[in-house]
Amino acid sequence: MERFWILLAIALCGCPSASTTGFSSGPGGLDLTLELRADLSVAELLVEYEGRVELVSGDPASFSLTGGALPPGLDLREDGMLRGAPSYLGSYSFTVTATLASGASDSLDLTLLVEP
Repeated sequence: MERFWILLAIALCGCPSASTTGFSSGPGGLDLTLELRADLSVAELLVEYEGRVELVSGDPASFSLTGGALPPGLDLREDGMLRGAPSYLGSYSFTVTATLASGASDSLDLTLLVEP
């Protein structure tokens, strides 16, 4: 709870943020910032794979695929885990969106390579 008040004070004083991606809560609302990161390595064909997309802040969010396509055989779970065994070679570009319980969201464009 103390963290909330510190962040609120920072937002109200107009202090700059170090984050690179963000959203606005709308007219008259506070400008808040989300920062996403991904831990994705090169995937191997037909080998179990695991990667993760998460908020840098660690806040709980719901993650969804909002653009492009994952390699066939992989799924993105709501908690940001990317799992499965890719069944085709190639480079796959996609967009993942994180949404907080408040409705605030931000997206990250990613590319995953599947090699033999």
